[in-house]
Amino acid sequence: MLGKSLIAGAFAVAAALTHAQEIKVGFIDGPRLERGSVQGQRLVETLKSEFGPREREIIALQAKIADARKRFDAERSSLPREQLVQEGNEIAAMMQKSDRMVMAMREDLQRRRNEISVGFLKEADRKSTRLNSSHMSES
Repeated sequence: MLGKSLIAGAFAVAAALTHAQEIKVGFIDGPRLERGSVQGQRLVETLKSEFGPREREIIALQAKIADARKRFDAERSSLPREQLVQEGNEIAAMMQKSDRMVMAMREDLQRRRNEISVGFLKEADRKSTRLNSSHMSES
């Protein structure tokens, strides 16, 4: 009697396993999804619009530095020592300001990119989960 119950139980488990849903495991490639999707392209455009003015400001300052350095190098032999020191200090101060601006923008851009990416990946995960749920209910 116990043997028949074990055999019946084994058949019940085997039958349940053959009808069980297949489990699929996958992952979301966030950077690829950001690059290849319409939403990802919109996010890139958002970042460009947010950080474009700062980037242009940095580029303008760097152009000003390059002009000042050229002028300084060209006039170096004819300027008095005090003026050389003063102009050299002004150029150094502009370079330090440029470096600080670049570093701050990079940090802010990375922070903002992370914020957007997290939201983007959460949305992709939510859509993937919803798609998988509807696919599982169809089976």
